Amino acid sequence: MNNYIWKVKFKIDHLLTDHPIKDEFIEFFSPHFPSTEKDKDYTEGQLTISLSSLNYSVKEIVTEGLRTVIALTNQINLPVEIIKIESPPGVSPGIKIQLSGYQSFPIKESEKIPYFWNKYQKLIENSHQELNYSIQWFMRAVKSDNPIDKFVYSWITFNMLYGWLTQVKGEQHHEGIKALTGKDIPCLNKQKEIVIRHKTILEELSRLNLTDRGGIDRAKKLRMALYGRSPRKILECAIGAFGVIRHNIFHGSLKDRTMEAGRCIWPLIDLDAEIIKDQLDKI
Repeated sequence: MNNYIWKVKFKIDHLLTDHPIKDEFIEFFSPHFPSTEKDKDYTEGQLTISLSSLNYSVKEIVTEGLRTVIALTNQINLPVEIIKIESPPGVSPGIKIQLSGYQSFPIKESEKIPYFWNKYQKLIENSHQELNYSIQWFMRAVKSDNPIDKFVYSWITFNMLYGWLTQVKGEQHHEGIKALTGKDIPCLNKQKEIVIRHKTILEELSRLNLTDRGGIDRAKKLRMALYGRSPRKILECAIGAFGVIRHNIFHGSLKDRTMEAGRCIWPLIDLDAEIIKDQLDKI
């Protein structure tokens, strides 16, 4: 089987790394770090991508791949500018320019970007349908600017992940997260980190009126879990609370859907990202 090699130079505005990162297939740095001055707050780099077929769109794989990797590490959507594509002999290059109006962000886990980029390439060329679909919905959540859409897309992502990985069906979402965390997906350290990062939001949720259709007070359960401090139990109860809000958003029993959706977005997107990264590890 022939492998076609492309070399691609890229730039991501409003994203900063505090030191250069270099790997066999990708390297990048922020030439003006730590400046956040306009036109100096960017990261640039180059990567090598190897594909077995010319049927793929290299510029699409690179732009969507880099956006996905940044979304998994930072939970933000930043367009990628392709500066130059060096194509294999006889193949025409393509250039795609995208503009951005975002504030500057430090890259989280910058050393892991090459690792996830390499995993993303394997995902593209191999049969990982369930994970691929989950990532597509995850990216819809990250890209959306509407809080309700963002929450709904992240909820769909979570449902796809637990349905695939645990075979828990239907709307048993609290059973889905219980089955996932019971398998250490994500691992216990990541569960702890998610709870710590979003503790304030979870505490706010625990004080709301969140009684589900079965008469169970999901806010009270979350409140008791927070007292108990078990990350697994806290995430299980948090998902139960999110499920009540999801139901109320869909069925119109909230006065302010945007505000309630906004409470749940970031813990859920963070959880989705960690589950996806856990599965990318296995490719």
